[in-house]
Parts: sequence; structure tokens; C-alpha cells
Amino acid sequence: MYSGIENWILKRCGLASFQDLEDWQQDQLARQTDYAKRSLFYRNGLRGFTTSDDLRSNPLQFLCIPPKEVSRITTLPTSGTSGVSKRVFFSEEDLQLTVEYFHVGMQELMAPQQKAAIFMPGATPGSVGDLLIQAIEGFGGEAAAYGFIRNPYDAQIQAADADCLLGHPIQLLTLSRIAPHLRPKSVLLTGDPVPAWLITEMEQTWSCRIHPHYGLTESGFGLAVRGKDGYGEQICHPFIRLDIMDPQTGTLVPDGEWGEIVLSTLMRQAMPLLHYRTGDCGRWLPDTYPKRLDIRQSRIQQPQLERNFTIHHLDQAVFSIKDVFYYTATLKKEGLLLTIDSPAEYHDISVALKNVLHLSIPWHIEKKKMLCEPGKRKIAIEE
Repeated sequence: MYSGIENWILKRCGLASFQDLEDWQQDQLARQTDYAKRSLFYRNGLRGFTTSDDLRSNPLQFLCIPPKEVSRITTLPTSGTSGVSKRVFFSEEDLQLTVEYFHVGMQELMAPQQKAAIFMPGATPGSVGDLLIQAIEGFGGEAAAYGFIRNPYDAQIQAADADCLLGHPIQLLTLSRIAPHLRPKSVLLTGDPVPAWLITEMEQTWSCRIHPHYGLTESGFGLAVRGKDGYGEQICHPFIRLDIMDPQTGTLVPDGEWGEIVLSTLMRQAMPLLHYRTGDCGRWLPDTYPKRLDIRQSRIQQPQLERNFTIHHLDQAVFSIKDVFYYTATLKKEGLLLTIDSPAEYHDISVALKNVLHLSIPWHIEKKKMLCEPGKRKIAIEE
């Protein structure tokens, strides 16, 4: 039996079975490739892979429509040292494709007349929260967007009567620790990789299904989500083609092997992207058809405190202490500073950290009440 998302894929692509999906995507990719030649970047054909640096250097060279027809421009803060941000352009038609996918995907999480609390920006037309509200209201649900969680005590009031919560993994983990009495029927986590330990804890705390979502602004926000059956992430096959490649050789890897996720848009109007290297690590789950995705926490290239130790490893260690509500990490000249929000005593937190945090660099902690930070998790570096 197919899921709701998979039935939609067949209908959207006009297919009787998934045996024809590969051919359909190849035909659609050929059309998108031909259309993309309207842009300066792809005018002379595809030149290997498209990269984040290409987007940063001159995003306007990807534009295939007149600037006056652009409905939304999303600027992505840089994670590097150049200070140059990526900008992604959307037409109204592009945004409505996202609404269509959200409309189908959110019905895996909630039913008509149920309520969703969206802890992502939604005040601006075309923002993620706004598109989700349109999608949820489209099948008879109710939704409100409150922005990223800053004060989790405010968020627990906003989430009190919600059947479905949507937001950043660590921010909602913090909310679950501060408000374990909440009883959402489902939770969607997006914006950062979602580790298994976090899913397990939140499912135990709130007694509900946790649904990781994988999406990029470059993909049109939506891309893949874990459905009701809880196995792998179901991909938006009509709008996005994914390949998993060896990041060193650029060749495809067999199903089940890890590699870099490469995406191509299939119906994008304003800013098509072809063979775009995401920098994310994933694999095809074996014996799934249509193919489902498994995401690894680490990126292909990611800042590390020391060998094989990233912010995600640090999160797992620090949040293994259940009395930690939230923390930030700052790398200073004298070592690593962990600023921790916890009801426990300083001494107890310090002792607990010594048992789980095995770093060769010096570290110390400070304890204080703090607000959650918006955006992706990172280790701040003090110049």
C-alpha cells in the first residue's frame, strides 16, 4: 500500500506505476535543462556541477524570468568566511509548487480541523510559515506561525492546544524538556539534521510520532519528509530529482552507500538548478520503491572542534544531560566556552559534563538563563 505522498506522486506525474518514474524524471529534467538555457549561467549548457559558490558569486545569472516577475527573494546567511550570502529567487508559480507539496506532506501529520503551531517565520508572504499555513488551511486544518522559538516559556503557551508542532530540532527539544506535559499528536522537525537520539527522547517525552523533514531553500523549501510509517524520508519526486554521488569522483554510488546529495529542480520557473551539490550526506534506503532517503547528520565539509567532532557530536554529549534545557558553544583563544541554561546546580552540570565530554582542548562553562538562537546549530568562533 502506498502512502498519501506516494499516491500523489503517481497522480502528479500521470503514472500508473513507479516503474516509469525514472523515465518520467529524465524527460522532465531534459525539459528543465532546455528551459534553464534562458539564464546566463546555463546558456551554454551544463558545466559539470552547480555549487554554492556559483550562487554566491552572481545569483542573478541563474534568473530565467524578468526581475519584476520575482515574487520572493530569500537570502541565506553564509557559513563560510567570505561574508557573501546566497540569494534564491522564486516566482509565484514556484511558491505554489511548494504549497502543493506541503499540502500533501502535512496530511501525513495532521487531519482536517486539527491545529498546527509553526515555530518558523511566517509573517512575510512567501515565507516558509506562510506557505505552510496556506497548505494546511487548504485541507481544512488551522495553523499559526510564531517565528523561531526564542523564549521557550512563551512557546509552551503558543503550543498548548496544538495537535501538530513544527520547528527546529534543538528548539523543540528544549520545549519538550521545559514543557513535557504538552501532548501534540505529531511533530515535524526541520532546519537542521535530526539525530536518532533526539527523535527517541522527544517521542518518549511527548508520546507522539516525530517526523524529520529535509529541505533546502534552493529546493523550494520542501524536499523529503518521514511519513506515517516512520521508514525513511519520502521525496518530492515530481519537483526534485536527487542523485547520490561520491564527492571525490562525482560518480553515482550504489543504493545503501553514503554519498553527497545532488539535486536538480524539475519544474522551477524563476531559478532552475541543475546538478546542484548540496554538501549534505545521504543514501538511498535499499529495497524502497519509489526510493526513500536516509540523511546523515554530518555534512561533506563541516567545521570541527577537533578530528571527527562537530556541533552535532557536541549536542549529543551535552544534551545527554537531561537537566540541560539549552546551550551555546563559543570557541575562544583560551578554549571552548559552553553557556548553559539549566535548573541544576553549576557543580552538578560541571561534573556531568566531565563524564560525557571528552575533548583534548580546554573547556569551561557558564550557567545562565538564555534565549534560543535562530538558525542552524553552530560553534561560534571568537576572533
